[in-house]
Amino acid sequence: MTACDQLTVLSNALQQLSSDALGVAAFSRLAQNQPELRAALPTRYTEVLFRLMHQLRSP
Repeated sequence: MTACDQLTVLSNALQQLSSDALGVAAFSRLAQNQPELRAALPTRYTEVLFRLMHQLRSP
């Protein structure tokens, strides 16, 4: 799957998250498991993504 394909998957998941069709934990796992998309990000943005996903999962 290309980074563009993974971005589409993530965008769809974000829409599902906003409509409560997908939980935060599932969205976070999905976001973290997009290797091509992550590889396309500069390192500092990857770190920010992981911190944000961690914060979303925290109560």
